[in-house]
Amino acid sequence: MVRNFLQPVVGGFAEGAARVPTVAMIHAAFRRHKLNWRYLNCEIDAESLGAAVAGARAMGWRGFDCAGGLATAVLPHLDRLTDAARILRAAPIVRIEDGVLTGMNPEGADCLEAIRGMRDPAGSHVLVLGATGPARAVAVELALAGAAEITVADLDQARGEDLAMSVAVETVAGARFLRWQGPFALPDGTDIVLSAGPVAEAGDEGTPWIDMGTLAPGMIVANLEPAAGRRPLIAAAVAQGCRTVRGRDPAIARAAAAFRAWTGIDPDRAEMARALSELGL
Repeated sequence: MVRNFLQPVVGGFAEGAARVPTVAMIHAAFRRHKLNWRYLNCEIDAESLGAAVAGARAMGWRGFDCAGGLATAVLPHLDRLTDAARILRAAPIVRIEDGVLTGMNPEGADCLEAIRGMRDPAGSHVLVLGATGPARAVAVELALAGAAEITVADLDQARGEDLAMSVAVETVAGARFLRWQGPFALPDGTDIVLSAGPVAEAGDEGTPWIDMGTLAPGMIVANLEPAAGRRPLIAAAVAQGCRTVRGRDPAIARAAAAFRAWTGIDPDRAEMARALSELGL
């Protein structure tokens, strides 16, 4: 019997790595799937990132993840980018195969798959309520999947126009920006609604709001907040006969996406959640 004492290694690069629990989730998944792999949690800042990436390549790592601003800072050090990573200008996950580093941004993939379970996104008209991180990622995934038009509504004009411009320039989908001024009526013909932040039923101070009566049966409403089940938008969507997608814990979703990118295995998310629960997180 030939023994192999060389463990496949992956890792995480972060500033403040001691507070990042990804290692606990990844190792729980390794145990669950009986993989003799190792995840190394590393304290890395932007200045040392280039050396860290070169070291990971030299040591034959299978990949690594980058937290916070490092997901953008890592781009010049990579060989390839997926379309989503290129458009979003961030690669929170990197896969290494045969010494080639591929930057990935699968943060919208979970929601895309949930929507695909309800309808083919090709040809759909999508409304994005607030162009923040999670909604940006899903909007880009839907555009790449063939959505006909992405309409971005945001209180912040610069942020909303930036997403609309990125979609229009980098994909074949049409895109436009609408200034979010409540009560905001959903445009006629909307098929999919994405929201990544609080949406009120009335004009609460500081909280954007929409006319819930413009929700229509058959629409897909995706609230990307982890606590989406308690939000007025989801409650109103259910009452209006819409189909809904609830947000998942972003830390678990991100760790699961990294695990899948590195190993090719879709991990047991319940095991990952249990690892966090046992740590009181």
